[in-house]
Amino acid sequence: MHVQQSATRGPASGHTVLVVEDDPSIRTLLTSALGAAGYTVTGAATGQEAMALAGGRHPDLIVLDVVLPDTDGYRITRDLRARGVYTCPCCS
Repeated sequence: MHVQQSATRGPASGHTVLVVEDDPSIRTLLTSALGAAGYTVTGAATGQEAMALAGGRHPDLIVLDVVLPDTDGYRITRDLRARGVYTCPCCS
């Protein structure tokens, strides 16, 4: 499921974020908060959706859940690196 929210104000305008989270309530919360801050945000619920969206849109930032229904965040990070996408994982 893709959730997109965008705003055109503030220092974040023009920057894109992909939120990859299988829990709809967390995905919606992050998407709404980042959209309200001025980011253009797209949400994905699975690793497959994330790879399709990351490859086509080249987001400035990816917020990535480690545990997804079809893969894990570590594999997605490796696959993005293999495609030449710069990654800098930050875990919390």
